[in-house]
Amino acid sequence: MSDIPSQEELQQALGHTWRLSWEGHPGIDVELLEVNQGKPMNPRYQCYDAVFRQPAGVDLPQYSYTLHSPAASSWWVMLTPIGPDDDGARLLQAVFHVRAPGNQ
Repeated sequence: MSDIPSQEELQQALGHTWRLSWEGHPGIDVELLEVNQGKPMNPRYQCYDAVFRQPAGVDLPQYSYTLHSPAASSWWVMLTPIGPDDDGARLLQAVFHVRAPGNQ
């Protein structure tokens, strides 16, 4: 297992239910809404992000959560609130900025 989910792993599970958990709490289900290409700081890096929709009535803070994929992989990931979507559901975003393949 890698330290973070790859952009491909995220894209393959787009629209699926993921789970966020944290110490002392079994967690909640969230939906992966978007996977976006970002702008890396230089050609040796790649940047991408993932946007998750929280369930109605949930508004989690910025925190390092354990992110569980539908394929049963898990990672420790910082998620940040980015506001509601058009329907008012609260969103969380993870941004990944990593060495590009071949530049390890």
